[in-house]
Amino acid sequence: MENNNIVYGQKEIISKGEYINVDEAPFKVYGVKKDEIGYYRMPRDVAASINDTIRVYAGCTAGGSVRFMTNSPTVAIKAETPVCGGLYNHMPPVGSFGFDMYEGTKFQQTFFPPLQISTFESSHNLYTEDSGSEWHDLTIFMPVLSSYKNLYVKVPEGYVIKSGGKYRNEKPVVFYGSSITHGSCSGKPGSNYVNLLSRGLNMYCVNLGFAGAAKAEKPMVDYLASLDMEVFVLDYDHNAPDAEYLRETHRPLFEAVREKHPDIPIIIASAVPFIYENGRCADERRRVIYETYESAVRSGDKNVYFLNGCDFFKEVPYDYCTLDGIHPNDVGYYMMYKGFKPTFEEIFKKLNK
Repeated sequence: MENNNIVYGQKEIISKGEYINVDEAPFKVYGVKKDEIGYYRMPRDVAASINDTIRVYAGCTAGGSVRFMTNSPTVAIKAETPVCGGLYNHMPPVGSFGFDMYEGTKFQQTFFPPLQISTFESSHNLYTEDSGSEWHDLTIFMPVLSSYKNLYVKVPEGYVIKSGGKYRNEKPVVFYGSSITHGSCSGKPGSNYVNLLSRGLNMYCVNLGFAGAAKAEKPMVDYLASLDMEVFVLDYDHNAPDAEYLRETHRPLFEAVREKHPDIPIIIASAVPFIYENGRCADERRRVIYETYESAVRSGDKNVYFLNGCDFFKEVPYDYCTLDGIHPNDVGYYMMYKGFKPTFEEIFKKLNK
């Protein structure tokens, strides 16, 4: 991570050995908001107006992160009062309702939840070898398929917590997509491609992936277009029932966002490979998506990008990349990260960020 993208705050707390709510300074929470129920990533009333699946998944904390800095050798968390979520047969509990922590791009620890979703506490020592500093600039990623009402962090008495590094972009990169965008089947929260990009490029992201339910309904389109964002990623191919549905919704969604945001970069991605490609008319679906891109370019749009999802898994045997022939595992998500990364680097270079 490049140091010139990091700005450190001055506010700090000297620990008394107590748990501190991450909603308070000097902690900074990104990608989710909070109400009397708990954390959420999309307004609950808007989500409920679309469908019941999005109503539930809007309350998940996929893409949520907490940033802070400490000179402590140990960090503990307490996740209190589960709001939604549970055990899923297609991913580990730590992915669906656990947490993990990183120092820059370096993995630090995973906070393992109990097998039954509940309030839990977990503490870990930090890896300090070759750090060159007593300070640790940390990011905790929140659960993919669940949420809690409160999250706390604790360090031993006498150690300091202060504001951590800021992301390079003040406005978020917004991702809209399927369960793959959501992060389903990632081994831990930081392993899905959205969080890999966030960590690898020091990028503030909002994850609006909704497992099985990203279908570009009118209320969702209106909501996406209303967001104040740096970049928009349109990646819902997998949830469109067929190519004709995609044809009816894909370009209108792009154009609605472009009308509200004439200058932001928009990345249009087709789906990653699917084991039953022919049955899903994958080539036709990809043509529909590419037509959205071509139409924008013909109209003079210089801020639109197309990524062919089928290119992402070419370097690794296909069965290494997915859990079930559909959803990427951690290897597949890393390949997606590699596929998206050059385009984001080009975009941020143009934006001078």
